[in-house]
Amino acid sequence: MISNSASWVLDTGCGAHICNDLQVLQRSRKLSKDEMILRLGNGKAVAAEAVGSLSLVSNLIMTAQHKRKVDDHENAQIWHARLGHISKDRIRRLVDTKSLEIDDLDHLPTCESCLKGKMTKKPFVGQSAIAKGLLDLVHTDVCGPLSIPARGGFSYFITFTDDHLRYGYVYLMRYKSEAFGREWDSLSVDSSWDAQLNGVAERRNRTLLDMVRSMMSFTELPPSFWGHALETAVKLLNISPSKSIPQTPYEIWHGKPASYKYLRVWGSPAYVKRLVGDKLDSRSSLCRFIGYPKETAGYYFYDPAEQKVFVSRNAVFLEKGFPSDNQRDEVLIEESSGETSSQHHSII
Repeated sequence: MISNSASWVLDTGCGAHICNDLQVLQRSRKLSKDEMILRLGNGKAVAAEAVGSLSLVSNLIMTAQHKRKVDDHENAQIWHARLGHISKDRIRRLVDTKSLEIDDLDHLPTCESCLKGKMTKKPFVGQSAIAKGLLDLVHTDVCGPLSIPARGGFSYFITFTDDHLRYGYVYLMRYKSEAFGREWDSLSVDSSWDAQLNGVAERRNRTLLDMVRSMMSFTELPPSFWGHALETAVKLLNISPSKSIPQTPYEIWHGKPASYKYLRVWGSPAYVKRLVGDKLDSRSSLCRFIGYPKETAGYYFYDPAEQKVFVSRNAVFLEKGFPSDNQRDEVLIEESSGETSSQHHSII
């Protein structure tokens, strides 16, 4: 025997479990000479005497404790993705206010999708004082045309951001002229060549596009889904803390805290219950989650087989381990020239 110790050393990277007491083995089998050779850390080789099964009931608690750290690590990553890849500081404020429970936020790894989707820029120059009341000052900006139209033929979008709360809306547009035809009590126009004069709106659009690029980089959905990603990003930004106010814009606007338990990773695969079908047909379809409907409960899903967008509440999400090469192969999504019957233009 190599050692007389009764203690066990757990190593999840170990290729074989070694025991020094034949009496504790169950269903053991004697080995012939040199049938199994073990190489020790000091370079020496020893022959194993027997193989068998061993029950370690008392050590299951220890293995569970080690597994918890992995779960916490995944928990931080999943919530970072669910919240549209917002910064760690914003997530920490949600944790500090007990809105979320994330134990391993300090060990959140570098997000490759954020590296692809975000680029650090020089900050804008100082801005004027923040408006004192709701809707006293609303910033707006048109963005587009984007190189690839969104599903539904949208190439532009316009944002409206309340200066006091930073609560925002977005509207998808097919033509830039759709931004006109509205009446305003007071209108201040900035110079088209100097974006800093409309800093709030410019920063909002930049933040939204950073989120959209990160969300799109996290999935294999075609670029034409940027409209769904944009609407989701606006919703997530409204329920996320900002530097200018201690509460989330949603909480002040609606007078109640936002709920986060229904959030899911944008673009993640999900098995969605099918409404009709033969008795022997599959009861679910593998789809992609692409947003939150404004007017009803549930989620927006994209079915690649039928190439349509629909709303459903009955789904099982496959968030853990997403994205991975295996899961990306599960759903083959091709760009379709056909339009879906479900079109939505604004989201709160």
